[in-house]
Amino acid sequence: MQGDGRGSGTLVTGGSGLLGLNWALARRRTGRVVLGMHRRTVRIDGCEVAEVRLDRAGEFAECLCRLRPAWVLHAAGLADVERCEADPARAFEDNVGLASNVAQACADEGVHLVHVSTDHLFDGSRALVSEDEPMRPLNEYGRTKAEAESRLLAACPGALVVRRISSVGGLRGADPSATSSSTRDEGSSP
Repeated sequence: MQGDGRGSGTLVTGGSGLLGLNWALARRRTGRVVLGMHRRTVRIDGCEVAEVRLDRAGEFAECLCRLRPAWVLHAAGLADVERCEADPARAFEDNVGLASNVAQACADEGVHLVHVSTDHLFDGSRALVSEDEPMRPLNEYGRTKAEAESRLLAACPGALVVRRISSVGGLRGADPSATSSSTRDEGSSP
């Protein structure tokens, strides 16, 4: 994917969620941040707010043309594992359908895409895995996120997929420095 350089800042889908809000709080002073809202509106000083619809790629593409971001951080979806198990159709729509639409719109409009995924893609038999490890999701949430990654990368091959670790208290057998270190380059995006 090649961005055309016409946009600025980052549009965060799922901007009212925990991940989107915390990302915006961390980055709002380093560049333009637009919180994409759908069902719930949250306002943060230093951030723009925009209503976004992700359920139709065409409508989201129009939103990209209007807002003109250089980046989209796709953090929207259904992350409640129990709700995904109880309602697989909703999990599929929220995790696969929305990601596919976002990817198609970003590819069509030349906007750089970062997709937030999960470690639920793996069965947990090993503490750390590489991105080349075969996926073995054990639950509906993991299955929908795996399918979302596949479809997203097919529609938008230059997208970056970030798999966040959802464990609490560290990883068994992992080097603590591997899970607690972070780097921050305030001059780069997203």
